[in-house]
Amino acid sequence: MVYLTPDAFVLFDVVEAFSAKQFDWLLQAPRIGSYGSTLDVIGDTLSITRHDQVHLAVKMLEPSTFDYGPATYNEAHDVRSTYVRLHSVSKAPSARFLSTWFPLAAGALAPQAEKVSANNLIGVKVTRASKLDLVLFSTDGNAVDEWINLGAVYHAADGATYAFSGTKLRAQFASYEVIRLAQ
Repeated sequence: MVYLTPDAFVLFDVVEAFSAKQFDWLLQAPRIGSYGSTLDVIGDTLSITRHDQVHLAVKMLEPSTFDYGPATYNEAHDVRSTYVRLHSVSKAPSARFLSTWFPLAAGALAPQAEKVSANNLIGVKVTRASKLDLVLFSTDGNAVDEWINLGAVYHAADGATYAFSGTKLRAQFASYEVIRLAQ
């Protein structure tokens, strides 16, 4: 999990099995209806709202397609919560789940989040006004050396030196990298 100040989290889960399985990913929330809370799934975004004052938007970027079951009430061991179960569409020996989490005030909009993927690289571009955050992961544990299309001209906002070519950035890292840019 990577925290992007001031208002975003990126979660990258890799799960494996000895044989092909359908993997599940659960989002657990306060019991729906209690404290005025709601849980909605709209497209690739899961939204939890509580008291119409706070909101959590969870955008699923990987897998790009998934099925989900209805919100389920869980009362085992006095845990009063609701969860939504997402699962990969097909069976496989491994699965990747990449998501962005945006805790928001009521009525606030989540920043734009877009999946980045090339060869052994997966990650997310989070865009806020004139800032761009990149959170990038190696999918196989090997070093990454890729050019990423930024969609606009940016420069290093953190004083670091990166290789740019117009609207592209060369990303070189071993396991994961967090890069903050400004337009």
